[in-house]
Amino acid sequence: EHTFAVVVGEIDEFTTREDWDRIWRDRVRPRQELFWEQRGQRPQGRKGPDLERLKQALPLYEAWIDTEGAGNQSVKAALEKIQGKGTTWDDGEMETARGVIRDLDDFLRPG
Repeated sequence: EHTFAVVVGEIDEFTTREDWDRIWRDRVRPRQELFWEQRGQRPQGRKGPDLERLKQALPLYEAWIDTEGAGNQSVKAALEKIQGKGTTWDDGEMETARGVIRDLDDFLRPG
């Protein structure tokens, strides 16, 4: 119970650390979080921002700050700025990006 096997095939000399990180992020981590949630170890529902989600969004937030963040255009510019840099936001969706930027801004902006 609460275990699973990960089989990765076709590893060769061109396999990079980024490839392994993507496998962890896209396959292993979601299953792990599901197991934690089933055991009641993670908050269920939307009681507050998920810290892992906020950590992953820091490059997006930094890009947003660099674009003098305000409004939809700066969110779009921030997504374009980090495009292709190997972040979890490479395929960023505007509404999701806007929400995580808002959460980080609430958390990080001085009182």
